[in-house]
Amino acid sequence: IEGVADSRSIRITAEQVNAQHMVVRIEDDGPGLGRGSHRGGGLGLRNVRQRLRACFGDAGWLELEDKPWRGARASVFLPLHRLST
Repeated sequence: IEGVADSRSIRITAEQVNAQHMVVRIEDDGPGLGRGSHRGGGLGLRNVRQRLRACFGDAGWLELEDKPWRGARASVFLPLHRLST
């Protein structure tokens, strides 16, 4: 929530989305991806994507999106079969 003077919030949830995956979502109510200084493509996000690929191949991935009214959402999809071992 970079560059915001007033109070903001972050929400983290996790749920099973189907028989193969769970998703961890991180949402904020800041300026969003398209209006921020990095537009969702910083070094940290690249590192997360590389780590997901190294650990899970195509079975784990990261999605970023602006929320409809305000803020952004990062969704990390993780395979359930690899989490239980």
